[in-house]
Amino acid sequence: MDNELDRLATDMFRTFARFEYALKATGFHKGDGAAEPNWRAFAETVSGLFDDPCNEALLEAVDYMLAHPPKKQVIADGLLAWSNAPPQTNLRDPT
Repeated sequence: MDNELDRLATDMFRTFARFEYALKATGFHKGDGAAEPNWRAFAETVSGLFDDPCNEALLEAVDYMLAHPPKKQVIADGLLAWSNAPPQTNLRDPT
């Protein structure tokens, strides 16, 4: 089980790192200085794909992410904690 979890985590990290690099290499970055991806600019560019997904798998993925958004790491009372942080979007309500 631990080996499978390690493999999945490594695969996710590698995929995410490649995607982040691709964003910056294609101009979706925050300008000179630290090489930071501009996720908002990218999201605005592809937002039309999510307005009316024609692919059933994409529709299911969007609905899942809206119903189960990732949590955001925060500092609360000086300690690390997790906060519910629904995405700020104009996508439909999953309920």
